[in-house]
Amino acid sequence: MSTLIQPIDGRSVYSSHSNTHSYAASLTDSAVQIHHLQSGQVINDGLNSAVKELVENALDAHATSIEVRFKNYGLESLEVIDNGHGISSDNYESIGMAPSNGGQHLLMKMTTALKHHTSKLRTYADLESVTTFGFRGEAISSLCSLSDFYIITATASEAPKGSKLEFESSGQLKFKTMVAASKGTTVCVGNLFKNLPVRRRELERNIRRDYSKALGLLQAYASICVGVKFSVFNQPPKGCDVLLSTTFHMC
Repeated sequence: MSTLIQPIDGRSVYSSHSNTHSYAASLTDSAVQIHHLQSGQVINDGLNSAVKELVENALDAHATSIEVRFKNYGLESLEVIDNGHGISSDNYESIGMAPSNGGQHLLMKMTTALKHHTSKLRTYADLESVTTFGFRGEAISSLCSLSDFYIITATASEAPKGSKLEFESSGQLKFKTMVAASKGTTVCVGNLFKNLPVRRRELERNIRRDYSKALGLLQAYASICVGVKFSVFNQPPKGCDVLLSTTFHMC
């Protein structure tokens, strides 16, 4: 008996049952590789892109304090800690917003890390009044794909208890554990480009340059974001955290 299989390029082929499982597995592997490569295009400026996306998420959450921690200049890990609104537990997994009014509403699974899923838009009409830095729902998904990624978050009503969220490379929520946490969100990106060997070697070779570029970006945000305190730390391979700068502009 033959089985209809739908490859990722959209063409249908027939396969006997004996080959079905191995062929399906190869398609799955190909889809994962494609996801990695697409994610590399989103995080196209390496460490600088990761810093930009995470800081902008913190600003979109109305944080008044943003702490950026590099470990080994970002080669081992990058951590962005904010005191923003935090992520509602409703968004950890998914909730559906059913279409209404002739389908004018977005049908949206509000899952934190799935590709092209976002909590920054509720309806198509929101596109006319977007005030956030981003809304495409690509950055977190791409960082999940390219790194060891986790989030710790708590809303005002949940603190001092929070949740640690660990994700599959696909963006699916893998584990949720209860941890101590202040209001806000901590995002950790470890071993960036771990599954793209060429990009990883390039990052290792140019890490000091990329690190300096990221510091310049942070200085730019700190200069224009009124009422937000920025603190930047780096932990070198040997030694303790070093406070590089802290800025705070009042209205």
